[in-house]
Amino acid sequence: MNGLTLLQSAAAHTGLPLTVLLGRGRSARLVMVRICVMHVASRELGYSSIEIGRLLRRDSSCVRHLLSRSDFRIANEPGYRRLHGLLMTALEGGAV
Repeated sequence: MNGLTLLQSAAAHTGLPLTVLLGRGRSARLVMVRICVMHVASRELGYSSIEIGRLLRRDSSCVRHLLSRSDFRIANEPGYRRLHGLLMTALEGGAV
């Protein structure tokens, strides 16, 4: 299990290419995917904000800020909850 396979799983589930996920875009859909990846990488894979920042090509302070809201968003927003569930299923199934 590593961050790259987590990213690949997110890309596969959303239909977004890795280059787009790692790019500079800031659309709501991209941010949702990145937050879910950050959440799983932090909570399930034990990645630090610095490691997540390197994985997603983001500053670690941005990662910490987004992670501070990730629990609320996953609990209360259906799109986040669905993608998080897909990533957790992939993780539990060994796909990540």
